[in-house]
Amino acid sequence: MRTVAVGDLLIPVDWMKAPFYQNNSFDVSAMQWPVTSIEELQKINLLIEQNGPNQPFSANIDQQIIAADPELLLVHFYPVSQELIKACPNLKVIGVCRGGIENVDEKTARQFNIEIVNTSGRNARAVAEFTIGMMFATLRNIGQTFVDLQSKAQWRKHPERIDSSREFPYLAFGIVGFGQIGQLVVQLLRGIGAQTIYVYEPFPPENPPTGIVFVDLQTLLSKSDVVSLHARLTEETKHLIGAKELALMKSTSYLINTARSGLIDEEALIKSLERCQLAGAALDTFDLEPLPKGHPFLALDNVVCTPHIAGSTRDAFQQTPYRWLEIYQQWLP
Repeated sequence: MRTVAVGDLLIPVDWMKAPFYQNNSFDVSAMQWPVTSIEELQKINLLIEQNGPNQPFSANIDQQIIAADPELLLVHFYPVSQELIKACPNLKVIGVCRGGIENVDEKTARQFNIEIVNTSGRNARAVAEFTIGMMFATLRNIGQTFVDLQSKAQWRKHPERIDSSREFPYLAFGIVGFGQIGQLVVQLLRGIGAQTIYVYEPFPPENPPTGIVFVDLQTLLSKSDVVSLHARLTEETKHLIGAKELALMKSTSYLINTARSGLIDEEALIKSLERCQLAGAALDTFDLEPLPKGHPFLALDNVVCTPHIAGSTRDAFQQTPYRWLEIYQQWLP
């Protein structure tokens, strides 16, 4: 199969090509998307997630792809627009080295009977491990006490901070979304010693694992000490957590988001944190990235913010093309 693999700064061309070296079924030509900084790549990716792939981008290599006349186009973040799809008459499969397909014009692909094969779970472990790290950072005040030491030279062991530090066996955890990441988070929590785990999942498994309780969202929010979001962002889940939902949570509870920023109404969350209606939050994704200087989240001392890095590990990126090929071969009729 005539294949074009488009690498970028996170999954370079050598990693994109590696799984195909021992497979004679693919005639692979690889191209590097010439975006020269991680910051620019993340900016483009955010624009795609918010507005789709049918918009002009710098460093466009569509013409090179079209000239190669691919039957299979394998990309990571590169936008596969309506225009590009229509210009590739022999294209049969679009492979995406990410969990979602936000960077592909799905409607046009379907119109031309082009299959889209994504890489579900490709960074599930990276995100799950990071989520647990965010829980520790908030529950044990790791983030804020480090900031106190680094920028303020303050050795803070205030009673209120000690009182708010909690241990996992004594807390109730609420997991919103029970896909691959949510399931891994549950496994890790149980390994650490968490005793009470609630899960909200609109389509729960027929044979749920023991030791967890499936509940509706309102029950989960009202009973959990730590709420962690792992749902996909769709029209139905946009602002899944808004002012009404935040009001259901305990004043001593924490909200963790390593999924998509759109799951939360940020304005409502900021107000809740400012009024101490929640104990704190840990956030890896934001409506506006990078966070501008002076953003309200950065002024709050009950928030841990990280720059959208939950799924970014060398292992996740390097193994993703292998994972994609495995999924593709299982998918073949």
